[in-house]
Amino acid sequence: MASTHPDEIVHDDEDAAGASISGSVHVTNLTASTDFSLGQCVPAAAGVLRELGARVRFAASPGVTVTWSAACEYFAQAACGGASLGVAREMTPLADTAGQWIGLASRATAPAGSVSALCGYSLATAGESFDALLDDLVLRDVCTGDDTDGDGVADECDVCPGFDDRADADGDHVPDGCDVCQGEDSTGDADGDGVCDDRDLCLGDDGTLDSDGDGTCNDRDVCPGFDDGVDGDGDGTPNGCDRCSGFDDRVDTDGDGMPDGCDLCQGADATGDADGDGVCADRDCDDNDPAAAIIDQCGVCGGDNSTCAAIFEDGFESGDTSAWSSAVSG
Repeated sequence: MASTHPDEIVHDDEDAAGASISGSVHVTNLTASTDFSLGQCVPAAAGVLRELGARVRFAASPGVTVTWSAACEYFAQAACGGASLGVAREMTPLADTAGQWIGLASRATAPAGSVSALCGYSLATAGESFDALLDDLVLRDVCTGDDTDGDGVADECDVCPGFDDRADADGDHVPDGCDVCQGEDSTGDADGDGVCDDRDLCLGDDGTLDSDGDGTCNDRDVCPGFDDGVDGDGDGTPNGCDRCSGFDDRVDTDGDGMPDGCDLCQGADATGDADGDGVCADRDCDDNDPAAAIIDQCGVCGGDNSTCAAIFEDGFESGDTSAWSSAVSG
């Protein structure tokens, strides 16, 4: 952008669509002694019909009028160089808009030989003081033909067919009918809550709020009341809810709800381990004898599987096979 008086043309947070991620150009003529202009050089092929549009909000004393001029000066070379091929200009006198944003638009066809154009808006006053905001300055190709959805944009140029291309509540230049999320669509919506990442208050459904202020919405909060982002031992459980700090809470071999790193005994820790043999009372066949804990294969508490009676045993040392039966098929 170029400005004749950059000290009196500044960015303002006020936005025509009320978007928090955008803003407008704020023009103040405090000295009431000069004109202002904003413009940009763009490619402009001969024969192409384009529309220069903007939205303005103007404040001035009763009876004060400012002339807004939309213009494109065409050039024979790129970057607005070479011979000037003429200026297409449309002038609009404007009085105080009572706090409302007013749309302006003008159309012009690039002349033969055109390669580039300097397009923009200027303001001319007769010395009166005023305050003005300029937003949504856009230069676009104009399509002619059917307009099926009646939004003023021909079908071949329709950004969002079936919906009004002019409706853009969040100011992200994506019509509301095709908007992915509230905010700047290009930032995405990682948590799928309908709020774009540039406006998202927390991970999850913003509507549930983020009571502990850790950046995770209540509907996804792993550890309510604490910061989900602080996990010193990296086990996926935030410090505020970690059962076994310094160890992995997910590893629980005996399934008693106590991670192995802090397990007192094999079994349910809550039942205790009176004899201190490492086997919890719910699994200990004698919790008063540290030498007896597990029932062996013979059903003996603390046994070594040596007391079981054999059902049969024959080492064939004697060669007596009378107790056996055999069959040969052939």
